[in-house]
Amino acid sequence: MKSSLTKKRYVFKFSMLVILCLWCVVVLFGCEKQEREKLQLKNTEITIALNAESDLELETNLDEIFFSSSDANIVTVNEKGAIKGVGEGVATITVTGGTLTATFQVTVVEIVGDRAAVIMLNVMKVDLFVGDKFTVEPTLKLGADTIKNPKYTWKSEDETVAKIDNGVITAISAGQTSIIVSSVKYDNTDKEIIVSVRNDYTLDVSANEIELAKVEKFGFKTSSTITCVAKMNGVQVENLHIICSMENPQIANFEKQGDAIIVSAKDYGSTKLKLLWTYGNEEIYTYINLSVVKPTVLAESYDYSVSTQSFDLSYVKGKDIPDDLSTDNIVGVKDETNTQLILQKIDDEAFILSGTELYATSGSEHVLSVDFTDYVIEIPLKCYTLAIRTVDDFQSLPTYFNETEKRVTGYFVLSEDIWFSDTDEEFATYCGYLACGKALTSYGWCATFDGQGHTVENLTLKAGSLTGIFGIIGQQGVVKNVAFANGTNKGHGGYFAGITYGTIQNVFISAYQSAGYNASNAGALLPQEMDKEYSVIENVTVVALTKDMNGYNYTLAQSFANKAAIDGRVVSI
Repeated sequence: MKSSLTKKRYVFKFSMLVILCLWCVVVLFGCEKQEREKLQLKNTEITIALNAESDLELETNLDEIFFSSSDANIVTVNEKGAIKGVGEGVATITVTGGTLTATFQVTVVEIVGDRAAVIMLNVMKVDLFVGDKFTVEPTLKLGADTIKNPKYTWKSEDETVAKIDNGVITAISAGQTSIIVSSVKYDNTDKEIIVSVRNDYTLDVSANEIELAKVEKFGFKTSSTITCVAKMNGVQVENLHIICSMENPQIANFEKQGDAIIVSAKDYGSTKLKLLWTYGNEEIYTYINLSVVKPTVLAESYDYSVSTQSFDLSYVKGKDIPDDLSTDNIVGVKDETNTQLILQKIDDEAFILSGTELYATSGSEHVLSVDFTDYVIEIPLKCYTLAIRTVDDFQSLPTYFNETEKRVTGYFVLSEDIWFSDTDEEFATYCGYLACGKALTSYGWCATFDGQGHTVENLTLKAGSLTGIFGIIGQQGVVKNVAFANGTNKGHGGYFAGITYGTIQNVFISAYQSAGYNASNAGALLPQEMDKEYSVIENVTVVALTKDMNGYNYTLAQSFANKAAIDGRVVSI
């Protein structure tokens, strides 16, 4: 018995489910049918001659359609949509079907000869504010022909609402009236334009966009004062009644003080302040977009070392940049593509960036946004193989020499003046004489060194160095815009380089020659003649200094850049 009841329950439930599904299908089908109702006239107006007939052209999928005329003394219409002009004037045909309605304007005119004169307008209804102007552009047609330079008469039914002057409507006061345009030459051509005029209410505010900060820094403010001016038809309205509402009061709040409104920052984000002005039965409102952001300041360009990925906050300079920048206060770092970068702290002022491939190529430029607790510093980056700021940075140059390729490549810049103290190690160049025996144009220094107008002072070239600071300068090598002052050459090659196939531009050199093996062969610039086929030397000044060492006076005796001996004189090349 229990099993039988259970089966009946299942049958009953299944039957109800089927009925429910069928009901849903019927409802959905009905909704779909209603949504697909279509009733569309191909034209919205027509002009026919008196006693002429025409058929309304329409597109519909409705079974029943009804037609009616607003004035059967002008136009008649039958159940099939056939219209006939029975009297001069304008009437409206209304077409209804289902839930849809469409209207069609018919103008009935007399015939001039075998053609009807008709005025065509660019507008039939105009909505204006007080003080606005609008130009009506009529066209006079005689049959299919357009009459050139026709003359019209213009009339306003109520000039207290709107005036008409040679086709230009001027809105005077709130209300509604009709403008009648007629042909001077042809009768029964009147056309009506309905003009509606409204009072022009405006609510102007001192700012539509306001940016605030939680702390006052870099010129950013934590609050702002908004002033409002309300006008009706251009005349200021006094004693305003304005209602304020904040979309998100967690971001900012407001306080009314007389006619002014003070908005204050609360938390980071965006919100809107709505101002509603009520004047009689009118409600005029406007919105002010508010955003609370971290103050942002743009730093000077920063030379970034691609090879080390190190970034030192102590070198970030610029107006309003705080002196106490610390890695402890950094919330995040991202670049101009909004890519969040990984920050690995080195110490209180330095960190290493990773997490992007953008900085893999020397010479690229980017913008780094360093997000601190209460502000953001945007730093334009110029990426180089190495940005040299310290003695240790300069001493690392030989490590960029590729032992396999026997050359140095990349782009190196001097970002600070560097002074070698007496306790700093002497500089040892990256290879021996003639680039380890490879005196070819594609070996040696094939990189760019741009001093950017800075000076390296008091550098001592280690004894035994045969090829100078830059060794052999290859055909692609460039050294420019740098001064080496008060240097000392303990080697017996060139102080600056051994030989050049490349470019040396805008360089100043002053150096002593220390006692050493074959010091008489040393040169302040080069110890032997440059390669004239490839090399370029422009705007180079060399000052050869003498120094008494163990009773001997040594000079940087030769600089074969122009085969001129240098014996303590200043020579410009």
